[in-house]
Amino acid sequence: MISIAVSRYGLILWEESGDWRVFGITDARRSSLAGRTRDALEQTDAASRDEARRALLSIGDASLLVDSEYPVCDGDCDGRCDEGDFTAN
Repeated sequence: MISIAVSRYGLILWEESGDWRVFGITDARRSSLAGRTRDALEQTDAASRDEARRALLSIGDASLLVDSEYPVCDGDCDGRCDEGDFTAN
């Protein structure tokens, strides 16, 4: 998962599946941020983690909050991440 903060707008969460969500300060800012996110991701290969991160950080006033890789659960997952590689800036 990649978490991006966009000053005065809100947060973008991008997942390895290529799915993304936005959370905004207001509905209008959330809508605007969703459009900016969609535009940025359409300019690149959104399935690539590095390209998605680069595209999202190209949004004005964007800052990387968290870039983490969660381990794949093989079935008996108790909700803990024992082997994840968590990198935060």
